[in-house]
Amino acid sequence: PPSAETIEPVIKELSSEAKKGDIGYLAASAGTANRLERIDLSGNEIGDEALTDLINALTVMPGLNILSELSLGFNRIENEGCKKLGELLKNTSSGIQCLDLQHNFMDDTGIGFLLAG
Repeated sequence: PPSAETIEPVIKELSSEAKKGDIGYLAASAGTANRLERIDLSGNEIGDEALTDLINALTVMPGLNILSELSLGFNRIENEGCKKLGELLKNTSSGIQCLDLQHNFMDDTGIGFLLAG
């Protein structure tokens, strides 16, 4: 894949069928885009570890307040991933208004982490 430096900084949407080794690339891409409005990584078998990499990149993304939609349905996100997502939602710079987590592996504890965010 191309390096993160070659990504156009006005990307508005990041959507991919990522393989396990590609999540680092996608996280770097997200971290360099300053006008990213939507990320759709549904159905990519993303687990808590890969989600943490993505969240770390989003946290330092200059346009985090512009990101309004994060679609992570049909992955392998568990309670620990929900805890990290809850922390991201608490971030005052976060503009996320729509979070899709359908068909993942969290339970009421994970939902509680999200609601606390």
